[in-house]
Amino acid sequence: MKKEINYFNEALLLATRICNWGEKTDSDLPINYQKYGLSKEQIDLEHQDLISFYNNIRREGRSVLNEFPEIEIFFKNYRNEKTPEILYFLTYSRLQKTIKYYSTSDLFAVIKSEFIKNMQSLGYELSPEFHFHEIDNLKLFNEQQRYLIYKLLHNINHTSDQLYQFILLMEQIIKNQEHLILSRIDEIYNETGPEKLISEELESTIDSLSKNHTIVDVEYTLFIQFPQLFGLSLFLEDELTKGFCYFGLVPCLLEGQPKSIEEKKRI
Repeated sequence: MKKEINYFNEALLLATRICNWGEKTDSDLPINYQKYGLSKEQIDLEHQDLISFYNNIRREGRSVLNEFPEIEIFFKNYRNEKTPEILYFLTYSRLQKTIKYYSTSDLFAVIKSEFIKNMQSLGYELSPEFHFHEIDNLKLFNEQQRYLIYKLLHNINHTSDQLYQFILLMEQIIKNQEHLILSRIDEIYNETGPEKLISEELESTIDSLSKNHTIVDVEYTLFIQFPQLFGLSLFLEDELTKGFCYFGLVPCLLEGQPKSIEEKKRI
């Protein structure tokens, strides 16, 4: 597991957060507080450095989002309509460390290729020409989303270029604030250790996926905004299927900790 921040993925995670959660939650840690025996106040008290980081990047991210009014639709999860965000397939993919490693045309090609594969895996027919009727048949998304998908895949009004610039700015926000959490990242790598994070549940998930896919290897990384202990996706490399496992920073920090103040005092 490489000790690095995946700025591209983190930019997408940040965008997803601010497009689906209100400002009142900007200082919340990316976890399900109810899962832990400690109160929210107790957890927050011990993670003020992280709270400052999340609050800062979300606040600054909202300012950037205001400059790209149409971009929000890419990351919006319309819960009432049970439709996923358009770029969900990209957010949890194995990407280069930063979007700077892609040209605008490279990223455009990646989005088109991955979008086709994702839609085909869900049973939709989609050609590389992205005909209007094909996009209109993607009833997984609402009408507003389908219209923006068509604009993105044909780069109408430079929609793809705008998305690139937006992600680039979101990456920079994270880079400007990362000094607040570097010690926490070190804690995961130096004290917890990647091998301690591989649980029976994760191994079971990998085994389950292996029933339908021949997984030759699994890469592990850390997502500083992922709200769960781990997530897993698959990718192809040299025509071989590999796993991409990402651990959530805060859930990892809290995993195995005493569940109450009284328990802590006994240690």
